[in-house]
Amino acid sequence: MPSVLSTKAGHRLVSLATFVLVVAVLHWGREVILPLALAGLIVFLLTPLVVRFHRFGMPKALAIISAVLIAFSVLATVGGFVVWQLADLVAELPKYERNIHEKVVTLREVRGPRAWQRTMEMVQEYSSELQGVDAGRSRSTASSDGPQPVPVEVHTRKPSSFNVLRSLASPLIGVLATAGIVVVFVVAMLFQREDLRDRFIQVVSAGRINLTTQALDDAARRVSRYLFLQLLVNATYGIPIGIGLYFIGIPNAMLWGLLATLLRFIPFLGPWIAALFPVVLAVAVDAGFSKLIATLLLFLVMELLSNNVIEIMVYRSGTGISNLALLVAAVFWTWLWGPVGLFLSTPLTACILVLGKHVPSLRLLSTLLGSEPVLKPAAQFYQRMLSMDSDEMDDRAADYIAQHSLLEFFRDVLAPALLLAEEDRHRGALAEVRQRFILRSVRELIADLEHRRIGNGDAAADSVKWPVSARILIVPAGDDADELVALMFAVLLRHRGFEAEVTAVSHSRDELSRQLEEFRPELVLVSALPPHAASQAARTCRFLASLLDSTPIVAGVWLKSAAHELLRERMEGHELAAIVSRLDEALEEIRRQVERQRTASPFTAPAHERSSDVAPLSLLEIEPAAWVDVVTRDLAGVFEVPLSLVAIIDLKASFWPEEVTADIAKVPEGDIYSPLSPRFQLEPGEDLLVVEDLASSAAFNTRNFTSERGIKFYVGVVLRTSRGESVGAICIVDTKKRSITEVERLTLVSRARELADAADRLKARDHVTDPESS
Repeated sequence: MPSVLSTKAGHRLVSLATFVLVVAVLHWGREVILPLALAGLIVFLLTPLVVRFHRFGMPKALAIISAVLIAFSVLATVGGFVVWQLADLVAELPKYERNIHEKVVTLREVRGPRAWQRTMEMVQEYSSELQGVDAGRSRSTASSDGPQPVPVEVHTRKPSSFNVLRSLASPLIGVLATAGIVVVFVVAMLFQREDLRDRFIQVVSAGRINLTTQALDDAARRVSRYLFLQLLVNATYGIPIGIGLYFIGIPNAMLWGLLATLLRFIPFLGPWIAALFPVVLAVAVDAGFSKLIATLLLFLVMELLSNNVIEIMVYRSGTGISNLALLVAAVFWTWLWGPVGLFLSTPLTACILVLGKHVPSLRLLSTLLGSEPVLKPAAQFYQRMLSMDSDEMDDRAADYIAQHSLLEFFRDVLAPALLLAEEDRHRGALAEVRQRFILRSVRELIADLEHRRIGNGDAAADSVKWPVSARILIVPAGDDADELVALMFAVLLRHRGFEAEVTAVSHSRDELSRQLEEFRPELVLVSALPPHAASQAARTCRFLASLLDSTPIVAGVWLKSAAHELLRERMEGHELAAIVSRLDEALEEIRRQVERQRTASPFTAPAHERSSDVAPLSLLEIEPAAWVDVVTRDLAGVFEVPLSLVAIIDLKASFWPEEVTADIAKVPEGDIYSPLSPRFQLEPGEDLLVVEDLASSAAFNTRNFTSERGIKFYVGVVLRTSRGESVGAICIVDTKKRSITEVERLTLVSRARELADAADRLKARDHVTDPESS
């Protein structure tokens, strides 16, 4: 039988008892722990100064003493200034007695609403009558009972000067004693800073020195950053307050500006306390209420600016503590240690948050106190799915897309949320009603997002047409969730200019076969969402491979790259073009596959994009000497570049008739302009080379002409005969970065084929008319 402490409830009981014990120790030992905490906070602030003094060559002892003297001299100066200003204020207060008296009289004369006034008069009248009756009864009782009571007077002894001094000094003695203890602790901790750090690491780390060191560094960084930024925010608050009070006419404006800066270190209550004194003075010094109103408006405006503008600009990530946690911490530490606890609440809570981040057993503290989201966006979205709140789903989708993009929303939020739903469904943990709601609402959301335009400049990239296009068929592997991811991918493809269709998951194999025949896709993608993605994707891919001869098949096993090898093993000899696990990877793979099809077989493009759709130049009907000029002028017009930027180079001398090449400027063999250059290493069957930005090409960066002539764009196509013989190249350059459109691509390929064919036919005709040449 397990012991009580080994059970889960036992661990919770021990944790609760430990928490109660720690709180009790903090409360009953506050006379010692509070100075230690204050000293630790001051040490956090002085350590960088001590380290800097020591780096400048000061001995360690002198660096510590100098830093302590500077710090406490600043505190003493500030304290002396406050006392001097307060003494001056006390001396001036009698001058404002008349104004205060007039304000009180004015407030007494203010009458409320008529109904309220009548009610108050009635209450006073009945109260007077009741008091009169009670007085009469008491007098009659006294006269009837006997002699009158003897009056007694109590006289207090006038306190001596020593007693007055002791009553005034008693509160200060405790404060001065605490301050002295803090100074001693600060000096001692600075002298033994490295030793204390090592001992703390030895006690806490349990062998994990790296983790403890990170925790200490994190705590020091958070506390130091909080105090520095808080001082910066307070200064931007207190300085305008002091200046504003000076122009309003409030006495000792510098004092109230300084107190506004210092008191704002106290969370929540500090600004109210800072505003109280100037408001009271505004009532005293002004015969009217104009200064009071101006003072209230000044503090109100500065609070709004500081809370909603300055703090957001300065803090940004802040201390990592949530606002509710800061409020609860302020209440807790104030209850535990009084006003000093309120001042220390934020630094101490930041240290506790660091412990929660780095100590696994205290992870709960990090979750409760931290400001970082505890659920990832996908988990948050799935929770809204489970809540069956379609409006909240729409709002979260719109917010995420506005900050990121549609692709990132599909990839990082919606698809992972569907995966969580699928895992719960396969475990039997998802109710039928929620399954139906998720399928219906997600389908509607995808259809809505296809036609909505949400977001910033990054989101606009979702609608940029790519220079390649093709017909893509997306086939779900087996489940409704597979179809939903397929619908997402189809939306992304259509936004990029592709023609995409999705096969319904309910379609039979015969219906799928008919759709393949009607749509005639150039590439097929199989969509499969885990947990059973590999087996379902393998079955679907094998079936498609049996129907398609040369059409590439890409398998999308979403979010689980570990299933790739298993899928390849189950293909049973059928080849897949690629396996992807992310939507962005799938988009790039589709683009790569389509470009490979275009360049590998440029003269057998799909029927709707074949080069025969480009009007021929009919070169055989004109003089051969004009062929090069006609072709280059035509391409210059299509690409909208000067004629000088179009060149026909690397011509094979044994192939080209002299009348065709007579006017072509000779280019050295193997020049880098040519796509036939070995440095480019085109894949077999590839004839087109496109470089949209020459600065990103290592081959072109080796050439000086890219910088000297300002060339930034390059496209080259190999001149190849119908027999497959490469006989030259056409190259086009531009002085600006750009992409190549499909029209430009098809025209360039068509002109290259037409020129090579025309030269081949001319050579064959000359060979027939001149048999001796053979």
